[in-house]
Amino acid sequence: KGDIFICTSTVGYNQSILGNLDEGVLQEKQDFIKSLYADNLSKCKECWARYNCAGPCMAESLYYNGKLGSIIPVKCKLTKHLIKLAIYYCHQVYIKRPDILRFIQERYCK
Repeated sequence: KGDIFICTSTVGYNQSILGNLDEGVLQEKQDFIKSLYADNLSKCKECWARYNCAGPCMAESLYYNGKLGSIIPVKCKLTKHLIKLAIYYCHQVYIKRPDILRFIQERYCK
């Protein structure tokens, strides 16, 4: 039909239509999506992991309770745990093999 969706995973959900190919993306929909940024969500804005997580996946929140931007508590817990593991892993590499981190930085972080 020419509808533009937030994500291919949300095709078929009217809430996730941003506009259409004829009229483009609607400003009100853009503003709504911007409002779902982690700093704007009450349950996210004080979370230490919000900049690594960036808030709930729109498709997952839509599937979970039919609402864009809704928080899925178990997903938050899992995401924070994975971030902690990544920090721990990087710290262990830094302590035990700093040469690997230098290699990664020189090769990929330019």
